[in-house]
Amino acid sequence: MKRKSILFLVLLLASLGIKAQYTTPGTAVSWTLDSLVSHSSGAVIKVGTHYEVTAGLFISASDTIKILTDETIKFHDGSGIESSGSLVINPPTLVTLTALDSLSTATKWRGMRLDETSYTVIKKARIEFGGGVKKLTTGYLDINNSTFRKNFYKSGSTGSYASGGVIDFSGKVTVLHSRFTENQRAAISSGANIYSSANFKYNYLFDNTSENSNRPQINLGPTGATDTTFIVGNTVIGNGKVMVGGIAVSALLAAETYTVIDSNIVRNNRYGIGLTGSKITSFIRHNVIENNNIQNNPDIGGSGINLTSSSSGSWQKSTITGNTITGNLWGITIVGYPTVNMGDTSSANFNPGMNVFSNNGNNGITYDLYNNGSQTQYAMGNCWDVATQDSTSIEAVVTHSVDNANYGRVYFTPAGSCGTPLPIEFTVTTLGGAPIENASVTIGTETLTTNVDGKVSFALENGQYSYSVEKSDFIPQSGNFIVFSAPKSITVKLAEVSPTLYPLTFIVANENGDLIEGAEITIEGQTGSLITFTNGQATTQISSGSHNYSVIKSGYITYNSTVQIAQTAQTVEVTLVQDIETYLVTFKVSAFGSLSASASIVINNETLTTDINGEASIELQDGTYPYSVSAPGTQIISGDAIVNGEDQTIIIDLSVGINDDLYTDIKIYPVPVSNVLNINKEGFIAQIFDMTGKMVFNSQSPTTQINMQALPNGRYILRLIGEKIVITKNINKI
Repeated sequence: MKRKSILFLVLLLASLGIKAQYTTPGTAVSWTLDSLVSHSSGAVIKVGTHYEVTAGLFISASDTIKILTDETIKFHDGSGIESSGSLVINPPTLVTLTALDSLSTATKWRGMRLDETSYTVIKKARIEFGGGVKKLTTGYLDINNSTFRKNFYKSGSTGSYASGGVIDFSGKVTVLHSRFTENQRAAISSGANIYSSANFKYNYLFDNTSENSNRPQINLGPTGATDTTFIVGNTVIGNGKVMVGGIAVSALLAAETYTVIDSNIVRNNRYGIGLTGSKITSFIRHNVIENNNIQNNPDIGGSGINLTSSSSGSWQKSTITGNTITGNLWGITIVGYPTVNMGDTSSANFNPGMNVFSNNGNNGITYDLYNNGSQTQYAMGNCWDVATQDSTSIEAVVTHSVDNANYGRVYFTPAGSCGTPLPIEFTVTTLGGAPIENASVTIGTETLTTNVDGKVSFALENGQYSYSVEKSDFIPQSGNFIVFSAPKSITVKLAEVSPTLYPLTFIVANENGDLIEGAEITIEGQTGSLITFTNGQATTQISSGSHNYSVIKSGYITYNSTVQIAQTAQTVEVTLVQDIETYLVTFKVSAFGSLSASASIVINNETLTTDINGEASIELQDGTYPYSVSAPGTQIISGDAIVNGEDQTIIIDLSVGINDDLYTDIKIYPVPVSNVLNINKEGFIAQIFDMTGKMVFNSQSPTTQINMQALPNGRYILRLIGEKIVITKNINKI
């Protein structure tokens, strides 16, 4: 009996040794699976053609484990890998890391925990039925061409290492060309209170967050001011779980966040793409976002793209370009304070738009864009779910300030070309304007040659483009242009490589013949400008042909003209005219109670004729200008137009049968007047007009006194209306 007890104790100790964690010794050794079998005291064993990890395996900071051959590794319940050192998985074809018992309801294997000093590369691996990968802030993690399937989450000290997603990280991570299917939580997740950035590209996701909790398949947090998260080229497909979204980026603590979400397919989720929080800058481009309507409750989800920011004191800025948004309960929804550029023609904020909406809606109503916030939004250049892309039709699928005064305005016209390319014509000429045949015009990868008229046409959709133009014996030209919902014509002038140049001299003088120094001469197609010397001259060398030029000098009117160089030296004389400020003097003429058309006004050696409104105008410099006004059936009214730094309006009434100057016995005093203006004759109704023609006083009955005390100081026109006479006088109020 004693011997049997000793044997049992030995077997028990051996069993306990197998289950104990193994820590590599930290001697800068590179370990393989076989060397671990030899030295790990049973933590790693080989069974037939596969390996098993029976207990926790810890990689010390200076040590490395490399798995570079095709293997299968089965993990016992409660086992896993923790690393402060290096782990490299890169076989020729595949390494499988799986559970010893995939149907176990116990702890299962815990996955991987990668500490701050860890360096981890996982390539061509299949990781399944485990607790995911947890990477801490400063560790390095690069995943490529791998598969993560049916990984689980369980809380507690013996539960899964990862919690938010099968890849649960802080800091930075790169995940490329990998598959994530049927994992209990998100494919990838980062914390809400630690800066983290992911380079997550070209991955396939299906039915992640299989527990059907309120988590998207991609669930990422803030990046900080110096990093950017890239979510590019992924396929994100739901499998009927009504609580599971597609892609989400959140910055709930108002931490700065930068993200690019580009060229993804997001399909059959609760929602497509969601951004929540403040201080987010995002670019959402060229994604296919369709049928994200699984929950079928428009009150709590179903947006193709949703942007939410509840803080008016912070910001969320998104640029949305070239997405196909179809079959969702809502197209794009904006909640709160985000500022969203979905298409803008301005050069400072140019975005070609090119988003395409179709079949988005709920309760029988189409909703392409819902601006449920106070910010003004721009959404030009898009293809809306309407038969005719005009403002009236688009208004029916956009909800904004027109529908609710509390919402911000959305500017959605001009709309896009809806996939129909626009004609863009190039004309290539010499500097003199002669067409150049067989010049090569290149836009992107397409090169066309000009015809005999120097013309060539491209068919382009909305966007920013660069071009280059080449022709032998000419200097190449390049440039940029914008296409936005309309045809465009672009002229490119090429200079000869070594043209023959001829002297061109400019002589610049004023109207009196005085030579002008310091005049600036610019010639189209030539860099820089010429400046005239004290003799009024400036000389350059120029090729033959037609050249447009401008002559500018402060105080003078800019002179524009064209010079034709015909293979000989040429001199051009330019006379600059002083730029003297003038003011508009307007005559308003009436007669016998009606406006007087075709009245003649003689002033400053010009004759004006009034129009059907009884008006005629002339531009005059400061000064005093005698005038006379007449019309058939009336006499001549004369006076002076005084111009003094402002526009003038002069009101003339030709109703008098004889010149009121003949009534010398009618006196109006005092002139100028301060308070009361007196008329020495009875029987006149008095009217006063200001210089804009507005009546400011009307006695309505005969009077001999006019109280002008309440009128502002200035010039007025007095009209005295008698039984057979109307007298008009200018008066000054001081």
